[in-house]
Amino acid sequence: MKISEDLISVIIPTYNRITYLIEAVESCIAQSYANIEVLIIDDGSTDGTEETLNRLLKEKWKNKPIKYFRQNNAGASAARNQGLQLSKGQYIQFLDSDDMLFPRKIEIQLEALLKVNADGCTCQGIMGKSINEKVISIGENFHSILNLMHKICSGKQHIMCTNAPLWRKSALEKTSGWNPELAFGDDLDFHIRVLLGVKKMEFVPNILFFVREHNYDRLSHATKSIKQVESGIKTHQLITENLKKNGLWDIEFQDNILKKCRALYPIYLRFSSKKNLTEFERWFMITASKLSATEQTFEVFSYLPSLAYLIVCTGNCFKFNTLFLCEVFWILK
Repeated sequence: MKISEDLISVIIPTYNRITYLIEAVESCIAQSYANIEVLIIDDGSTDGTEETLNRLLKEKWKNKPIKYFRQNNAGASAARNQGLQLSKGQYIQFLDSDDMLFPRKIEIQLEALLKVNADGCTCQGIMGKSINEKVISIGENFHSILNLMHKICSGKQHIMCTNAPLWRKSALEKTSGWNPELAFGDDLDFHIRVLLGVKKMEFVPNILFFVREHNYDRLSHATKSIKQVESGIKTHQLITENLKKNGLWDIEFQDNILKKCRALYPIYLRFSSKKNLTEFERWFMITASKLSATEQTFEVFSYLPSLAYLIVCTGNCFKFNTLFLCEVFWILK
Protein backbone atom coordinates (compact mmCIF):
# COMPACT_ATOMS: atom_id res chain seq x y z
CA MET A 1 0.00 0.00 0.00
CA LYS A 2 1.32 3.42 -0.91
CA ILE A 3 1.43 5.36 2.32
CA SER A 4 3.09 8.60 1.29
CA GLU A 5 5.09 10.26 -1.43
CA ASP A 6 7.10 12.44 0.94
CA LEU A 7 10.88 12.38 0.68
CA ILE A 8 12.86 10.69 3.47
CA SER A 9 16.41 11.88 4.13
CA VAL A 10 18.80 9.28 5.55
CA ILE A 11 21.82 10.97 7.16
CA ILE A 12 24.99 8.90 7.61
CA PRO A 13 27.98 10.51 9.35
CA THR A 14 31.19 8.55 8.85
CA TYR A 15 34.84 8.53 9.85
CA ASN A 16 37.21 5.78 8.67
CA ARG A 17 34.47 3.17 8.31
CA ILE A 18 34.58 2.46 4.56
CA THR A 19 34.04 -1.32 4.84
CA TYR A 20 30.95 -0.99 7.00
CA LEU A 21 29.79 2.21 5.32
CA ILE A 22 29.17 0.45 2.01
CA GLU A 23 26.88 -2.04 3.78
CA ALA A 24 25.07 0.81 5.56
CA VAL A 25 24.40 2.64 2.29
CA GLU A 26 23.29 -0.56 0.54
CA SER A 27 20.76 -1.13 3.34
CA CYS A 28 19.29 2.30 2.61
CA ILE A 29 18.88 1.94 -1.14
CA ALA A 30 17.32 -1.50 -0.53
CA GLN A 31 14.42 0.07 1.41
CA SER A 32 10.90 -0.92 0.34
CA TYR A 33 9.98 2.76 0.58
CA ALA A 34 11.47 4.19 -2.61
CA ASN A 35 11.41 7.97 -2.18
CA ILE A 36 14.59 8.51 -0.18
CA GLU A 37 17.84 10.43 -0.39
CA VAL A 38 21.00 9.15 1.29
CA LEU A 39 23.36 11.86 2.56
CA ILE A 40 26.85 10.64 3.47
CA ILE A 41 28.76 13.18 5.56
CA ASP A 42 32.45 12.28 5.65
CA ASP A 43 34.03 13.75 8.77
CA GLY A 44 37.53 13.96 7.30
CA SER A 45 38.22 10.23 6.84
CA THR A 46 41.80 9.14 6.09
CA ASP A 47 41.12 5.52 5.04
CA GLY A 48 40.32 6.13 1.38
CA THR A 49 36.61 6.76 1.95
CA GLU A 50 36.53 9.71 -0.47
CA GLU A 51 38.20 7.83 -3.33
CA THR A 52 36.09 4.71 -2.83
CA LEU A 53 32.79 6.57 -2.68
CA ASN A 54 33.57 8.73 -5.71
CA ARG A 55 34.27 5.57 -7.69
CA LEU A 56 31.06 3.88 -6.50
CA LEU A 57 29.01 6.98 -7.33
CA LYS A 58 30.29 6.81 -10.91
CA GLU A 59 29.81 3.06 -11.25
CA LYS A 60 27.67 0.82 -8.99
CA TRP A 61 25.76 3.68 -7.36
CA LYS A 62 25.32 5.74 -10.51
CA ASN A 63 21.78 7.15 -10.70
CA LYS A 64 21.11 6.10 -7.12
CA PRO A 65 19.74 8.75 -4.68
CA ILE A 66 23.08 9.03 -2.87
CA LYS A 67 24.98 12.26 -2.19
CA TYR A 68 28.47 12.52 -0.74
CA PHE A 69 29.81 15.49 1.24
CA ARG A 70 33.14 15.89 2.98
CA GLN A 71 34.01 18.19 5.88
CA ASN A 72 37.01 18.82 8.09
CA ASN A 73 37.08 16.52 11.09
CA ALA A 74 34.64 17.94 13.67
CA GLY A 75 32.89 14.90 15.15
CA ALA A 76 29.69 12.92 14.61
CA SER A 77 27.37 15.62 15.94
CA ALA A 78 28.75 18.27 13.58
CA ALA A 79 28.41 15.81 10.69
CA ARG A 80 24.77 15.10 11.56
CA ASN A 81 24.06 18.83 11.76
CA GLN A 82 25.59 19.26 8.32
CA GLY A 83 23.34 16.48 7.04
CA LEU A 84 20.27 18.15 8.53
CA GLN A 85 21.14 21.43 6.82
CA LEU A 86 21.61 19.70 3.46
CA SER A 87 18.56 17.43 3.73
CA LYS A 88 15.50 18.05 1.57
CA GLY A 89 13.20 15.41 3.04
CA GLN A 90 10.14 15.93 5.20
CA TYR A 91 11.31 13.07 7.42
CA ILE A 92 14.74 12.25 8.85
CA GLN A 93 16.42 8.92 9.52
CA PHE A 94 19.85 8.95 11.18
CA LEU A 95 22.11 5.95 10.61
CA ASP A 96 25.57 5.29 12.03
CA SER A 97 27.97 4.23 9.29
CA ASP A 98 28.74 0.82 10.81
CA ASP A 99 25.08 -0.18 11.22
CA MET A 100 22.24 -1.21 8.87
CA LEU A 101 18.54 -0.64 8.31
CA PHE A 102 16.32 -3.61 7.55
CA PRO A 103 14.39 -3.37 4.24
CA ARG A 104 10.98 -2.28 5.60
CA LYS A 105 12.16 0.05 8.36
CA ILE A 106 11.14 3.34 6.80
CA GLU A 107 7.91 1.95 5.33
CA ILE A 108 6.69 0.47 8.62
CA GLN A 109 7.61 3.46 10.77
CA LEU A 110 6.26 6.07 8.36
CA GLU A 111 2.94 4.24 8.18
CA ALA A 112 2.73 4.06 12.00
CA LEU A 113 3.76 7.70 12.39
CA LEU A 114 1.18 8.97 9.89
CA LYS A 115 -1.59 6.80 11.34
CA VAL A 116 -1.50 8.64 14.68
CA ASN A 117 0.00 11.93 13.45
CA ALA A 118 3.12 11.48 15.61
CA ASP A 119 6.28 13.58 15.53
CA GLY A 120 8.48 10.52 15.58
CA CYS A 121 8.33 6.75 15.63
CA THR A 122 10.86 4.46 17.29
CA CYS A 123 11.26 0.70 17.18
CA GLN A 124 13.31 -2.32 18.25
CA GLY A 125 16.57 -3.50 16.75
CA ILE A 126 19.29 -6.09 17.24
CA MET A 127 22.93 -5.68 18.25
CA GLY A 128 25.94 -7.93 17.81
CA LYS A 129 29.36 -8.30 16.23
CA SER A 130 27.78 -9.70 13.08
CA ILE A 131 24.23 -10.01 11.84
CA ASN A 132 24.85 -13.75 11.39
CA GLU A 133 26.22 -14.30 14.90
CA LYS A 134 24.66 -14.06 18.36
CA VAL A 135 22.65 -10.85 18.74
CA ILE A 136 20.57 -9.21 21.47
CA SER A 137 17.33 -7.27 21.12
CA ILE A 138 17.40 -3.54 21.92
CA GLY A 139 14.74 -0.83 22.20
CA GLU A 140 11.75 -0.57 24.55
CA ASN A 141 8.11 0.44 24.39
CA PHE A 142 6.78 3.30 26.53
CA HIS A 143 3.38 4.64 27.60
CA SER A 144 4.10 8.38 27.33
CA ILE A 145 6.81 10.81 26.26
CA LEU A 146 7.65 11.42 29.93
CA ASN A 147 8.00 7.67 30.48
CA LEU A 148 10.30 7.45 27.45
CA MET A 149 12.49 10.25 28.83
CA HIS A 150 12.62 8.53 32.22
CA LYS A 151 13.76 5.33 30.53
CA ILE A 152 16.38 7.12 28.44
CA CYS A 153 17.82 8.74 31.57
CA SER A 154 17.71 5.52 33.59
CA GLY A 155 21.19 4.38 32.66
CA LYS A 156 19.94 1.32 30.78
CA GLN A 157 21.57 1.29 27.36
CA HIS A 158 19.91 1.36 23.94
CA ILE A 159 16.38 2.32 25.00
CA MET A 160 16.24 4.46 21.86
CA CYS A 161 19.58 4.55 20.04
CA THR A 162 20.41 6.91 17.18
CA ASN A 163 19.22 4.54 14.43
CA ALA A 164 15.87 3.72 16.03
CA PRO A 165 13.60 6.76 15.40
CA LEU A 166 12.15 8.08 12.18
CA TRP A 167 11.54 11.80 12.78
CA ARG A 168 9.47 14.51 11.23
CA LYS A 169 12.02 17.10 10.17
CA SER A 170 9.78 19.82 11.59
CA ALA A 171 10.19 18.26 15.06
CA LEU A 172 13.97 18.39 14.80
CA GLU A 173 13.96 21.97 13.56
CA LYS A 174 12.56 23.08 16.92
CA THR A 175 15.91 22.25 18.54
CA SER A 176 19.39 23.67 17.94
CA GLY A 177 20.50 20.32 16.51
CA TRP A 178 23.19 18.01 17.86
CA ASN A 179 25.65 19.49 20.34
CA PRO A 180 29.14 19.21 18.76
CA GLU A 181 30.80 20.01 22.09
CA LEU A 182 29.69 16.68 23.57
CA ALA A 183 32.05 13.80 22.83
CA PHE A 184 30.05 11.43 25.06
CA GLY A 185 26.29 11.53 25.62
CA ASP A 186 25.48 13.53 22.49
CA ASP A 187 22.60 11.21 21.55
CA LEU A 188 21.13 11.37 25.08
CA ASP A 189 21.23 15.17 25.09
CA PHE A 190 19.75 15.40 21.57
CA HIS A 191 16.91 12.97 22.21
CA ILE A 192 15.84 14.65 25.45
CA ARG A 193 15.77 18.09 23.80
CA VAL A 194 13.75 16.77 20.85
CA LEU A 195 11.30 14.91 23.11
CA LEU A 196 10.74 18.05 25.18
CA GLY A 197 9.41 19.75 22.05
CA VAL A 198 7.17 17.05 20.57
CA LYS A 199 3.53 16.23 21.29
CA LYS A 200 3.33 12.56 20.29
CA MET A 201 5.73 9.63 19.83
CA GLU A 202 4.87 6.22 18.43
CA PHE A 203 6.52 2.82 18.91
CA VAL A 204 6.39 -0.26 16.70
CA PRO A 205 7.51 -3.62 18.18
CA ASN A 206 9.30 -4.62 14.98
CA ILE A 207 13.03 -5.33 14.76
CA LEU A 208 14.05 -2.88 12.05
CA PHE A 209 17.79 -2.18 12.34
CA PHE A 210 21.13 -3.72 13.23
CA VAL A 211 23.79 -2.13 15.50
CA ARG A 212 27.28 -3.51 15.05
CA GLU A 213 29.55 -4.18 18.01
CA HIS A 214 33.28 -4.17 17.37
CA ASN A 215 36.58 -3.34 18.99
CA TYR A 216 37.00 0.04 17.31
CA ASP A 217 35.67 3.24 18.86
CA ARG A 218 32.40 4.39 17.37
CA LEU A 219 32.38 7.85 15.83
CA SER A 220 30.52 9.44 18.74
CA HIS A 221 32.76 8.01 21.45
CA ALA A 222 36.14 9.25 22.57
CA THR A 223 38.51 6.88 24.35
CA LYS A 224 38.06 6.73 28.10
CA SER A 225 39.63 9.97 29.21
CA ILE A 226 38.97 13.04 31.26
CA LYS A 227 37.45 14.61 28.13
CA GLN A 228 34.91 11.80 27.97
CA VAL A 229 34.10 12.11 31.67
CA GLU A 230 33.73 15.88 31.42
CA SER A 231 31.45 15.43 28.43
CA GLY A 232 29.31 12.90 30.30
CA ILE A 233 28.95 15.27 33.24
CA LYS A 234 28.15 18.20 30.95
CA THR A 235 25.50 16.10 29.21
CA HIS A 236 23.69 15.41 32.47
CA GLN A 237 23.99 19.02 33.61
CA LEU A 238 22.39 20.19 30.35
CA ILE A 239 19.61 17.61 30.65
CA THR A 240 18.94 18.65 34.24
CA GLU A 241 18.75 22.29 33.19
CA ASN A 242 16.34 21.55 30.34
CA LEU A 243 14.09 19.35 32.47
CA LYS A 244 13.88 22.01 35.17
CA LYS A 245 13.21 24.71 32.59
CA ASN A 246 10.25 22.67 31.28
CA GLY A 247 8.88 21.90 34.76
CA LEU A 248 9.53 18.14 34.45
CA TRP A 249 12.28 17.68 37.04
CA ASP A 250 11.14 14.97 39.44
CA ILE A 251 12.50 12.38 41.88
CA GLU A 252 12.99 9.73 39.19
CA PHE A 253 15.09 12.04 36.98
CA GLN A 254 17.01 13.23 40.05
CA ASP A 255 17.77 9.70 41.19
CA ASN A 256 18.88 8.43 37.76
CA ILE A 257 20.99 11.42 36.77
CA LEU A 258 22.81 11.70 40.08
CA LYS A 259 23.59 7.98 40.13
CA LYS A 260 25.10 8.26 36.65
CA CYS A 261 27.18 11.24 37.76
CA ARG A 262 28.26 9.28 40.81
CA ALA A 263 29.77 6.64 38.50
CA LEU A 264 31.86 9.34 36.78
CA TYR A 265 32.93 11.08 39.99
CA PRO A 266 35.94 8.90 40.98
CA ILE A 267 37.61 9.46 37.57
CA TYR A 268 36.77 13.17 37.67
CA LEU A 269 38.19 13.39 41.17
CA ARG A 270 41.47 11.90 40.04
CA PHE A 271 42.08 13.86 36.84
CA SER A 272 40.05 17.08 36.87
CA SER A 273 41.38 20.49 37.84
CA LYS A 274 40.51 21.80 41.32
CA LYS A 275 38.36 24.57 39.81
CA ASN A 276 36.30 22.21 37.65
CA LEU A 277 35.97 19.69 40.48
CA THR A 278 34.70 22.32 42.90
CA GLU A 279 32.16 23.61 40.36
CA PHE A 280 30.90 20.08 39.73
CA GLU A 281 30.58 19.31 43.44
CA ARG A 282 28.58 22.48 44.08
CA TRP A 283 26.26 21.59 41.19
CA PHE A 284 25.96 18.04 42.55
CA MET A 285 24.90 19.25 46.01
CA ILE A 286 22.31 21.65 44.59
CA THR A 287 20.94 18.94 42.29
CA ALA A 288 20.79 16.43 45.15
CA SER A 289 18.80 18.75 47.40
CA LYS A 290 15.14 18.11 48.09
CA LEU A 291 12.65 18.99 45.37
CA SER A 292 10.19 20.73 47.69
CA ALA A 293 9.24 20.97 51.35
CA THR A 294 6.72 18.15 50.97
CA GLU A 295 8.78 15.78 48.83
CA GLN A 296 11.47 13.32 49.79
CA THR A 297 14.83 14.78 50.78
CA PHE A 298 17.78 13.00 49.21
CA GLU A 299 20.92 12.61 51.24
CA VAL A 300 23.91 13.68 49.19
CA PHE A 301 25.94 10.75 50.48
CA SER A 302 23.49 8.26 48.96
CA TYR A 303 24.76 9.33 45.54
CA LEU A 304 28.47 9.46 46.32
CA PRO A 305 30.93 6.57 46.20
CA SER A 306 32.26 5.48 49.58
CA LEU A 307 35.47 7.11 50.77
CA ALA A 308 37.15 3.67 50.75
CA TYR A 309 36.17 3.22 47.11
CA LEU A 310 37.55 6.64 46.26
CA ILE A 311 40.84 5.81 47.96
CA VAL A 312 41.12 2.68 45.83
CA CYS A 313 40.26 4.60 42.65
CA THR A 314 42.58 7.53 43.28
CA GLY A 315 45.34 5.76 45.18
CA ASN A 316 45.49 8.77 47.48
CA CYS A 317 42.92 9.51 50.17
CA PHE A 318 44.10 13.12 50.41
CA LYS A 319 42.84 13.79 46.89
CA PHE A 320 39.29 13.63 48.20
CA ASN A 321 37.97 17.17 48.28
CA THR A 322 37.74 18.01 51.98
CA LEU A 323 35.94 21.28 51.28
CA PHE A 324 33.20 19.27 49.60
CA LEU A 325 32.87 17.04 52.69
CA CYS A 326 32.52 20.09 54.98
CA GLU A 327 29.78 21.54 52.76
CA VAL A 328 27.95 18.22 52.65
CA PHE A 329 27.98 17.97 56.46
CA TRP A 330 26.68 21.55 56.64
CA ILE A 331 23.75 20.67 54.37
CA LEU A 332 22.89 17.51 56.28
CA LYS A 333 23.16 18.86 59.82
